[in-house]
Amino acid sequence: IGINADTGLVPSCTCKLFSLNLLTLCLPVHSPEMHRGYQNITPANNKVLKKLWDDTRYNQHRTNILFAEGRIDNAAPKTYMHLHLKLKKLQMEEERLAT
Repeated sequence: IGINADTGLVPSCTCKLFSLNLLTLCLPVHSPEMHRGYQNITPANNKVLKKLWDDTRYNQHRTNILFAEGRIDNAAPKTYMHLHLKLKKLQMEEERLAT
């Protein structure tokens, strides 16, 4: 394990780095025997392809989580002018002042 010349950091795992703007994902290096110990959740005929598909799906999931935004509405409630501007009261006051 050596120090990366670009970042000056020691890599914590043996992985390839996929960089997209501010996003950095750690993609596993696939060796020919890496699928042998893989226990997939759903049944598949080809363990190599199933592991590749699962890794791709997981990395897409992690990307979606990194770019997720909050769903709580913190904005002030909408104000309705007909509730604050009492037109009937203004009309009655104008009639009272007119007479």
